[in-house]
This record gives sequence, C-alpha cells and structure tokens, in this order.
Amino acid sequence: MEQNIDNIAEDLGANYKTNDHDVLTEIYKEVSSIASNISNRNADDTKLYPYIKTAVKSIYLCRGGEGLNSIS
Repeated sequence: MEQNIDNIAEDLGANYKTNDHDVLTEIYKEVSSIASNISNRNADDTKLYPYIKTAVKSIYLCRGGEGLNSIS
C-alpha cells in the first residue's frame, strides 16, 4: 500500500504537499475499500490499482483549500 501511495504522490507532482501523506493515505484506504466492495475483489488486488489511483488523485485534487483565508 505504501508503495502505491508513494507512486500517487509522485504522479501528483507539484500539486502534492509533502505534509499531506496522512490525507493521501486516508483517501487511498477509503477508495480501496469502496472499490473492493463494488468489485467483489480484495482491496490489494492489482487489477483495481489503476482505478483506485485515478480516483485518489481526483479526490485529492478536488479537495478545497482547507484552512486557507479568503483573499477577497
């Protein structure tokens, strides 16, 4: 799992904040659980990884700027 999360963080590039590892891990766990339940496969099934990776990246990038002050 850690290797998969590291690969996702690397794919996110400049969009990934180094102190967001726990956030990315939580998103990964949640998406993996949902994917395994829907597909009736184990959460660590490598066939699910491309779909999990896409979903995790999308969710991570769609998060808002929690804790940021408005500049308007």
